[in-house]
Amino acid sequence: MTTQDNHHENMPGDEPAQQADTQPTDTAPEPPIWQTGWATLIIIGLNAAVFLLMAVKGVNIMAPETQDLVDWGANYKPLTLNGQWWRLLTSCFLHIGILHLAVNMYSLLSVGILLENMLGRAQYLIAYIACGLAGSAASLWWHEATVSAGASGAIFGMFGLFYGWVTTSHRLSSAEKKAQLASAGTFLAFNLFMGLSGRIDNAAHIGGLVGGIIIGLLVSKWHHAGRWIPALTGSVATLALAAVLIANSSSAVMSFENKMKEFSVIEDAVLKQWADAQVTEDKQESARKFEACAAEWAKAVAIAREVNEYKLPDNMHAFTVHLLNYCEQRGALLGLLRQSVTDDSPAVQQAIDSVNFELEKANIQIEKLTK
Repeated sequence: MTTQDNHHENMPGDEPAQQADTQPTDTAPEPPIWQTGWATLIIIGLNAAVFLLMAVKGVNIMAPETQDLVDWGANYKPLTLNGQWWRLLTSCFLHIGILHLAVNMYSLLSVGILLENMLGRAQYLIAYIACGLAGSAASLWWHEATVSAGASGAIFGMFGLFYGWVTTSHRLSSAEKKAQLASAGTFLAFNLFMGLSGRIDNAAHIGGLVGGIIIGLLVSKWHHAGRWIPALTGSVATLALAAVLIANSSSAVMSFENKMKEFSVIEDAVLKQWADAQVTEDKQESARKFEACAAEWAKAVAIAREVNEYKLPDNMHAFTVHLLNYCEQRGALLGLLRQSVTDDSPAVQQAIDSVNFELEKANIQIEKLTK
């Protein structure tokens, strides 16, 4: 999408009108892109520089590993909400492969220079960052354990800004509106549709898009207030929306990890008590220690039941299912061991063997999921 103004020289008034119509028209040369769009080129350069640096450091340029993306600043809810707020911004300059980078930068180039000249460079940069942060906030709010990266949220914001401005502007003809909106609408519809595949972060797209539309509407309807005021007000409103989304974000994964720390402490304490109970020669004392083990282990079972109710990614939920089974089987085993202190019958021993077999199966499943 580009706009071009043609400036025609007036012919001398003493020449016939017919001759004026046949004279060649002089058109002012279009300024080079590095003059009209250097802010957009700087943004593209920053994205490319980050990608090249990652490649130099050994990150796969076609399909980066998830951990590499996290290490380089991708948006990941458990880490972002745990105080690493800078990920909301750094993720906007990080890309998941060279194709991802190329598509995003081409899209930015197609709309960025137009908006840069329409808004002014400073306002354009502020709007770009605000929309990028809105996209990151929406992704943070929507996803539980998705690693998100890319300039798409900010770019969708720029298309949203353009769409909001063009739709409501009284300074464009109907024909101009149709041409511009068709181009922007095609981009938005195609990318939102592609986002339904599940591998694209539509939450970030929509968050940036909404922010951009807010800014675009204000720029269009409030342009008489001064060049800076509409864009700044829209950006502040967009950031306020992002703050609301962040404030209403919580991480089940982070809660799960904290509960697992509690679980480990309990498990270590129970294993020590268990070892003491097995070497104690006094049967009453041994029985008492097994009872203490069972009471302490009940806390671990409660944790396992709690995390099993969390809304976690499928692989983590599968882990909590097997963890709960493991905890319940171990609780049953402690009860049987307590019983065996005073009743060492074949039936009790057979029950112990049966529970140990189930425990081994649960352990195998848990190990598979934690590799």
